[in-house]
Amino acid sequence: MIENYDGHLLLVQCKNVSKNISVKDIREFESSAGIYQKKTAFCIFLSNKSSPLHNNNKGFSSDAIVWVKNSKLDILLTNIFHLQNDILSHEFKYSAEDEENEELRKDISTLNNKVEKINKKLNKKVEEDDDKYKNVVFYIKIVILLLIILIILNLLT
Repeated sequence: MIENYDGHLLLVQCKNVSKNISVKDIREFESSAGIYQKKTAFCIFLSNKSSPLHNNNKGFSSDAIVWVKNSKLDILLTNIFHLQNDILSHEFKYSAEDEENEELRKDISTLNNKVEKINKKLNKKVEEDDDKYKNVVFYIKIVILLLIILIILNLLT
């Protein structure tokens, strides 16, 4: 099942089994969910199995629980009896704002790169114009010097 919850894409897998759900089942679900962006996907693996009071595994093997804790995806393991409370108390690994901020960072970085390229082109143009200006000043100085020499020669003759 695919839905939307609190700005996240909600992916749900339900299992009706008599034994604890294994890490293999979790990995298969994770593989299917992995095609979606990890920062916006909220995956819920739902078991029909209740847990004894002394064991709060909610119908999942200990390996499956460890696997989910280390997963890059945001996966909630729960059962039908704890579903509502577990969803309400779930702390997301990634928030939708994080993804928006990441997009903004990328956009700002792209803009910074473009501004740097424009600055380089402007600096190059200024250097070229500066060189042209220096050349013009140099030629003007030579012309003035030649005029002075001509005036002096005229005065001497």
